[in-house]
Amino acid sequence: MKLRLGIIGLGQAGSHTVMKAVKHKNIEITAAADINEQYLNAFKKDFPDADVYLDLKDVLTSDRVDAVIATPTRLHKDHAVWAAEHKKHVLVEKPIARTLEEADAMIEAAQRNGVVLMVNHKRSYDPPIVKMREVIKSGEIGRVRMIHNWHYSDWLYRPRTPEELSDGGVVLRQGAHHFDMTRFLDCGKSQEFFKKNLEG
Repeated sequence: MKLRLGIIGLGQAGSHTVMKAVKHKNIEITAAADINEQYLNAFKKDFPDADVYLDLKDVLTSDRVDAVIATPTRLHKDHAVWAAEHKKHVLVEKPIARTLEEADAMIEAAQRNGVVLMVNHKRSYDPPIVKMREVIKSGEIGRVRMIHNWHYSDWLYRPRTPEELSDGGVVLRQGAHHFDMTRFLDCGKSQEFFKKNLEG
């Protein structure tokens, strides 16, 4: 049984997902939507059996789609809620949303409609990070007291849309990786520590 995936937006994140999804034996790409007809034409050449749409809502009503990927961040809330209301599972790129209120609305819609809402925090699953978590959880080197998280990247030098630079910028885009890796490595210990000390 294959998960039939519809791609909403064939920009950088959407195209990257396509490249990964085609390698998975249990995923079939069945549809795509974008406002750029050039992108859709290129997609159709690679996936001649897939449906293409200029209106994302056509993907959401398609009976050939089980799940969708929604981009960009400023549209995550609207796209995810619409998808959930049409009983489609949703994968969004990090960060989940621009505000906690938007994130809460997405989570509520997914829970209410019984669908999966997943955020692509892939760095926490990199083998070195997973191994670090194992060591931390084992306690063999003691309790975590501080985490330094550095990442050297050419993020600022790559082509960026005005929205990426003005609406949160590198803190929202790249920072989401760091916040998630720190949370993952901490193993919930900080929450336990602060809860114990605040209550005690």
